[in-house]
Amino acid sequence: MEMEQSLRRTDSTTVRLAAICGMMAPITLTSAIFIAGALRPGYNHVMQYISALGEQGDTSAYVMNFGGFFLFGLLLMAFAFGFFHRIDLKELSKMNSYVETLTLMAPILIVFSAVGYMAAAFWTGIDATLHGVAGVFAMWVFSLPLITIFTFRNDRRWHNIWVLSLVIFISQVIIGLTFKLSSSDMIGLAQRMGYVPTLVWVELVSIKLYRLA
Repeated sequence: MEMEQSLRRTDSTTVRLAAICGMMAPITLTSAIFIAGALRPGYNHVMQYISALGEQGDTSAYVMNFGGFFLFGLLLMAFAFGFFHRIDLKELSKMNSYVETLTLMAPILIVFSAVGYMAAAFWTGIDATLHGVAGVFAMWVFSLPLITIFTFRNDRRWHNIWVLSLVIFISQVIIGLTFKLSSSDMIGLAQRMGYVPTLVWVELVSIKLYRLA
C-alpha cells in the first residue's frame, strides 16, 4: 500500500512538472520573439517572418533558435508526456472509433511538433529546404484544438475544456481567413496572430493538466 501511494505521488509530481513545462512553453517562445526582434536592427514584426530572426549567426539568432525554437520544442516534449499520462486510455486499445484514435494522436502530434521546432533551431533560414521540413512537423501543434474538440468532449475529466477548444479552433479559422484576404505585406503579423490561439490552447490545457495531477 505504501509503495503504491509512493508511486502515485511520484506520478503526480511528474505530471505536474510536465504541466509546468507546458505553461512555460508559450511564454518562452513569445519572449524569444520579442527579445530577438529587439536585438535585430531594422527588424519588422509586421512584415517579416519569425524565422528571419534565426537566419544570421548574431545574438538575435541564438536567442531565437535556442531560447525560442529549441527550448519551446523541449518544453512541448515534456508537456506531451504529461498530456499522455492524463488522457483516458481505458478503451483506447480497442480503437473502435475515430475519437479513440484521435485521443492517441494528440500527444503523438505534440511530439512531432516538438521535434520540428527543435530541428528548426539548427536548420535555419526561411528559404532553407530543411527548415521548411522542420516547419511542416512544427505546424502539427496547430491541429490540436480541432482534435481535442472531439476527444475532450468524451472524457469527463476534460469535459469543461472542449468548449474552449472549439472557440480556439473557430478563432484560428477567422484569423486565417482574415489575413488570407489581407495584404501580403502583413505576413509577419499574420504569422504571429496565427500563433495566438494555439499558444493559448497550450497554456489552458497545461493549467488543466496541472489541476488533474
